[in-house]
Amino acid sequence: MKKLLYKEFKLCTNIQIVIFTILSVLILIPSWPSLIPFIYPMIAVINIFPIAIANSDTLYTSLLPIRKKDVVKARVIYIFSIELFSLLISLPFAEIRKYVLIPLVGNSYPDLGVNLATYGILLFIFSIFNLVLIPWVYKRLEKLNLCYIVSTFLATTLVTAFMLLFIFIPKASIFINDYSSISSLLTQIGILISGILIFIGDFFLVNKLAGDNFNKLNI
Repeated sequence: MKKLLYKEFKLCTNIQIVIFTILSVLILIPSWPSLIPFIYPMIAVINIFPIAIANSDTLYTSLLPIRKKDVVKARVIYIFSIELFSLLISLPFAEIRKYVLIPLVGNSYPDLGVNLATYGILLFIFSIFNLVLIPWVYKRLEKLNLCYIVSTFLATTLVTAFMLLFIFIPKASIFINDYSSISSLLTQIGILISGILIFIGDFFLVNKLAGDNFNKLNI
């Protein structure tokens, strides 16, 4: 598994994927809704598959004396690692936005903002995105444009829905960003823990579904 993971990071990572992954730091921009920058890491994930196909990675790996499920598992770990890295690298920039830039320039509209709930919601969005994209890819491995379009559209729709929820319901924005309120803090923690649990469960579910699909393919 260690060698398969090394192969994923070595063969499937290019400058385009790196750039899209680290664009989550754009959470720094005060005028942007806080969820918008995380569309870029999902685009990075989508780009992994065309790179692998272009390098005949799937065909080559399938010919090795290893289980197909291990091939899929390595890819799933790689994808989930990219998403987690995009969240971790955004944290210091989120703090700068929250404690430095917003107090200086203000915020012209209600927003989810930067808080524990933000990252719980992002983990949920990543989970839904992965659940649609990865098993679908390993079901066909060809003519995947529709798969890319549907998964991106769904992720963008979820981001937009959460963004508009807090824009059109200012009281929700005020509540979720109120650190002086115990109920607000408990809500943030609850959403974050729920997002973490969903993300962990999603890993095992995606890995199983994608592995089963890949086992059925005759390459």
